[in-house]
Amino acid sequence: MTTADPLIVSRYDVAMEPAPEDEPNLIVGAVADDGQPVALFLDREARDKVARWLTPGLFDEVERLHARLAEIEPYAPTGHDPVEGIEYKVAGDWGVTGADSAEEALALVRKTLQAHPHSGAYAEQRVTRRWDDDSEWYGPWTALIGGAQ
Repeated sequence: MTTADPLIVSRYDVAMEPAPEDEPNLIVGAVADDGQPVALFLDREARDKVARWLTPGLFDEVERLHARLAEIEPYAPTGHDPVEGIEYKVAGDWGVTGADSAEEALALVRKTLQAHPHSGAYAEQRVTRRWDDDSEWYGPWTALIGGAQ
């Protein structure tokens, strides 16, 4: 039994996506070292496999996010689009105080740090969403740019 020498591809010229009505195969046009034209037919499974080789951490992160979305999707409110807003807070060793705007929060941080330099005052913000059925979603608190952290 003889084995053929491997075909070594040295140049990739084109990648063609299929038409929507065709099989979901990606065709990669290439040229072998000996000048012979090569066409690689990659179905969805093969494409995913190659993508995992080329971007090892990306697919793991995408799968983690899909799993997380599947966990929270049943709890997502249905109906109209939510009303989105931003909440602001100023915190430090004394506790937490709300603010009506980013400017107010940052001004309060500056004022507090001038009066009490070791208070650890900082400002944060988060996105909120509220739906017609009174359901709510709160994003994570993140540092308000310009605040002392």
